[in-house]
Amino acid sequence: MYSILLVEDEAIELDTLKNYVDWKGLGIDTVFTARGGRSALEIINSEDPDIVITDIQMPGMTGIELVEILRQEGHRCKVVFLTGYDRFEYAKEAIRLQVEDFLLKPFQIEEVEAVVKKLLEKVEKEEQERLYNRLALGKVLERACLGDLQELEQMSDFYFYRPAEQVSVHLIAFRGISESMQQRARKNADVLHTFTRERLLFVLLPGMITPDLFLKKIEKSLQEEAWQVICCDEAVHLPELQAVFDKILVCENDLFYAGVPAVLACRDHVERGPYEDRIRETTRKKVILEAVLAGQKEKAVEFLEHTLALFTDLDRDGFCQNAFSLFLYIHRELDTIGNLDGPAEVPNILHAERMEEVRENLIRYIEQCCESCGSRGESRWSACVYEFVGQNYMKDCTVEEMAEVVNVSPNYLRKKFKEETGMTILEYITETRLSRAAQMLEQRNMKVKDVSISVGYPNISYFTQLFSKKYGVTPNEYRKNA
Repeated sequence: MYSILLVEDEAIELDTLKNYVDWKGLGIDTVFTARGGRSALEIINSEDPDIVITDIQMPGMTGIELVEILRQEGHRCKVVFLTGYDRFEYAKEAIRLQVEDFLLKPFQIEEVEAVVKKLLEKVEKEEQERLYNRLALGKVLERACLGDLQELEQMSDFYFYRPAEQVSVHLIAFRGISESMQQRARKNADVLHTFTRERLLFVLLPGMITPDLFLKKIEKSLQEEAWQVICCDEAVHLPELQAVFDKILVCENDLFYAGVPAVLACRDHVERGPYEDRIRETTRKKVILEAVLAGQKEKAVEFLEHTLALFTDLDRDGFCQNAFSLFLYIHRELDTIGNLDGPAEVPNILHAERMEEVRENLIRYIEQCCESCGSRGESRWSACVYEFVGQNYMKDCTVEEMAEVVNVSPNYLRKKFKEETGMTILEYITETRLSRAAQMLEQRNMKVKDVSISVGYPNISYFTQLFSKKYGVTPNEYRKNA
């Protein structure tokens, strides 16, 4: 179905055109009206009608001035002039502006219907030709992006009437837009071709249509979309398309760290490293686990944020794999200790499109685990120990002091902690002290002796012995490798 815009400053004539012509029978399902050139221009820019019937003599902006602007802006709509004057000057202007026909006032309804029917047949034929040419041209442009330059010169001469080195285009890539929005982009009059690769929708635009201008034209349609765009600032010639295509693919990693909506330029690309195991030796994962077991939600989330920050110099896969390893560590430890009430939902990490999605999913999981651990009555003994040791590990930690906090005997607390965690309280104190010591050594701003004292071991030889037994290296060696 098609649409038409009627532009007439005389209310009676506009009403006659709108209400007495059988638009539905002609195949037109939408009829727009305007009382002047400026309001007509707004409708054309927003609705892009197939046919415009406009009076010539109108106050403010004449029909000729209106059509001049339409042609300058590249609108393809068919135009019919409506006038009460059969003047040769108007005929010359109509030829210059590629106006399709004239309707002389007073017009007959049958005349209007005959003109519109003829134009719709022309619109349909041109649309079919344009669709065929667009598909063929699109395949040429897509092959140029992928490095297949065979027959590029012949195709450029055929479709653009000039050499490939003189044809400029913009290439941009969308991620995160819906299928319906992709369909709209494919049908957009400014778009030469679209195709998908990886997670991206590539859009080719004529050189005069900049990415900013294109986005501005479709910004209303994008409002409900979680969209991201990668683009190059300058238009490029057809033989250079592959280089731009490859740049955009390299820049896709940058979208992972960007928000929504986001427009990223290739020039702002940040080189990030490939996957490295940042989880295996880090002590922060143990601090997160301690906070979770104690039901300390704020502390667990805080250390989670700090740990995720260690991965931001890695590419998307590196970040996601380390984040998933962190999840697995916490999940397995909780499962081993018995603090999981049932099968936990695995958060979407490995297939997340954005870092923020990974972060939100992990925080949600950690908070749920904290609530579960904090609500388990049989875990309150270990939670007490975790909290007490977390606050007092740097000085003497006695079971007697801990037992006094929860008003039970020391032996009972030892027994319950062993049942719940599988380790003794002394072993947990040692584990906590050495984990914090390793964390301090990574910072490189404290002497080993000061670290030893800070975690509750005045005897540095004894500290070194315990540390070497746990990590397989001395504190100094650990610092060198950290």
